[in-house]
Amino acid sequence: MTSGDTRTSFTKQEQPIYSAVELMKLPLKERLKILACIATEAEVLYANDKRLTDFEAFGEDDLYDTTP
Repeated sequence: MTSGDTRTSFTKQEQPIYSAVELMKLPLKERLKILACIATEAEVLYANDKRLTDFEAFGEDDLYDTTP
């Protein structure tokens, strides 16, 4: 790939592992493409594994509310 090429997805074998520093050194356009790929993977994971979403983040007494 040249620096002008766009990439919208990676196979598991091709998906590089970046450190935070390496990610920040990439051009914004490339970082956004990587984020889009990861967000798509996360969407599938969360849609298919109810253990990740089948809970309440806050209980009744966890939030302070003074309204009746």
